[in-house]
Amino acid sequence: ADVARTRALYVLALAGAYVFYCNYYGFFAVLVLRCALAAPAVSLALGILGALCTRLYLEAPAELAIHGEGRVRVYCAGRFLPARFGGRLEACALLTGEKKRTRVLARGEWACPVDTAHCGCVRYGLVRAWATDPLGLFRLPLRRPQAAAVTVWPKPEAPQPVPPMPDALAADSLVAKPGGGYSEEHDLRPYRPGDAVNAIHWKLSAKANEVIVREPLCPRGLRAALLLDARGTAAERDRAFARLLWLARALLAAGVSHLVLTFADGTIQAVPLQVEDDLTDFLRRLLAQPVPQGAPPHALPPQFRARWQYTVHGKEAPHG
Repeated sequence: ADVARTRALYVLALAGAYVFYCNYYGFFAVLVLRCALAAPAVSLALGILGALCTRLYLEAPAELAIHGEGRVRVYCAGRFLPARFGGRLEACALLTGEKKRTRVLARGEWACPVDTAHCGCVRYGLVRAWATDPLGLFRLPLRRPQAAAVTVWPKPEAPQPVPPMPDALAADSLVAKPGGGYSEEHDLRPYRPGDAVNAIHWKLSAKANEVIVREPLCPRGLRAALLLDARGTAAERDRAFARLLWLARALLAAGVSHLVLTFADGTIQAVPLQVEDDLTDFLRRLLAQPVPQGAPPHALPPQFRARWQYTVHGKEAPHG
């Protein structure tokens, strides 16, 4: 529309120059007409030079908190900048697949706010990019910049009521290893008939005046699991992610490694969390892929069952 309007104005200017030439017999009239005729070619040459010497950049913050503030910047840099640049900026929410396009038109730099209304990962990219000549008569293609992704993180929110998470989950995490054998963790106890000779702690036995053996220990098994139910509205999904973040951090702070289970298309995906970095990596991947729309089954398969489990969702009255 802008190029068409500019071309219409140029045609009017050219017609005015021709009328002036026809009614004024002098050198100035000839000069005006020649300049009007040559202007598009000169402007096109300058526009091509600017397009060849210009590179577009797209910048956005890598991470923001939900309802936080940030801006997406599109700007050009080079030795000879074009008069204006433009294009279409596409924002794609990887969590839901929704896409929005915004028109870009600026002289040097353009910016817009990042959409942080909901959690997720939003990828911004220019689907079209072009530059104009000084007169605005032509659009010249520009190389599109690399896309940028913004991860919008949830703010931790405790579910109400807060489920009980007894400290015993961390205290009794190791049990005697069935059949004995090697283990990095072990306990000391008095000798019992049937214990292997190589399990005897000779130095400690000599000091205690009784036979002491090393008993190998192993993890008790799956102690805790969080079952994510991300179905519902966008607001409910945000609350589910916020509660998942709070519960996972609470379990890790208590020293309880656990699984996070997601459900989609009849399959169960299990992600073990042992340290805070595991939680960060898991959430970053979760927010950058289609939201799992499956519901937790009434009975989990044996390999996913835990002594403590909690269903995390975003409804107003959560239950465990």
